[in-house]
Amino acid sequence: MRRHWLWVAALASGCSVTPIMSKITPGEDPFVMVVGEGSDAATDLFVAPAAGGEFTRLTFTRPAEELPELAPEGRRVAFFRRYDDGHLELVVLNLLTMGEIRVVPPSSLRHPIRLGWSPGGDSLAIADSTGLYLATPGAGSAAITPASGARLDSLTWERLGQPEFASIRPCRASAGFCAVADTVETALGSRVRDPIRWGPDALGYVRDGRLEIRPLGGGSPDHPKWSSVPGNLRQPTHHPGSRSAGD
Repeated sequence: MRRHWLWVAALASGCSVTPIMSKITPGEDPFVMVVGEGSDAATDLFVAPAAGGEFTRLTFTRPAEELPELAPEGRRVAFFRRYDDGHLELVVLNLLTMGEIRVVPPSSLRHPIRLGWSPGGDSLAIADSTGLYLATPGAGSAAITPASGARLDSLTWERLGQPEFASIRPCRASAGFCAVADTVETALGSRVRDPIRWGPDALGYVRDGRLEIRPLGGGSPDHPKWSSVPGNLRQPTHHPGSRSAGD
């Protein structure tokens, strides 16, 4: 029987060379991560500076990867890895060392649809078609257990503003996505896919195969210029970085 957790140690201590370190410093620089297809048609994760630049392939695996979610500190990403036989692993990848923690979920978790970190980055909420789960991928051990509660569910929805004033959810009165504040819904527009928080002042989404960034205060969407964009770009996740404007 497959074990329900597997820990993979981080790479040797010291400064590691990773696929993205020449482009960004995770946790310091603003960046975006997406799911896409490379020239070999494999489904992997790709990273680029948030303001524009070149996309760099981060992972090179045969299983398909999905639902990436950057941790609050920007130095880790959680995502699911789906194998050809259909089984899943929850992976927490350290972007500074490329060390992984892998967690095999219970058999009832088959179709995850949303993933969200706790504010402190010590646990993950998972929304599946069968219900909610809580993951605690600690160093050396890990677990995924069924859970419930409105607070846990709220962690799996993208939240807007600083302080947060709305969340992104499917519209109740129409198709598509809305920014929902209390009982007020504001539609994000047609053909919007995979909407996310883009720092404290904006939201991002995929429309017609490319990323758009929309200020929360209104105005026209921005289209940063990226190169080496992977095919079928989808499921973005963003970290605003921690550098001050003078850095």
